[in-house]
Amino acid sequence: MWSRCPGGAFPSYAQGYYARNNAFYKKWDDIARERDIFLAWMKTNVLEKGPEAFAQYARKARAAAE
Repeated sequence: MWSRCPGGAFPSYAQGYYARNNAFYKKWDDIARERDIFLAWMKTNVLEKGPEAFAQYARKARAAAE
C-alpha cells in the first residue's frame, strides 16, 4: 500500500508538484564534500531532530523558493 508523503522528494523535485531547491543543492555541495562536515550536518539536522523537524524545514524551504 502506498501512502502520501508531501515533500518527500525534497530538496529534489517532484514533476508537476514542486521544483528542485537549487539553493539547497548549492549548499549541499560544500556539506557533502568532506566527511566530517557531512557527519556533523547529519547529526545536527537529521539524527538529533527527527522527521518532524525535517518536514517543517522542507515546508519553509519550499515556501521560500516559490
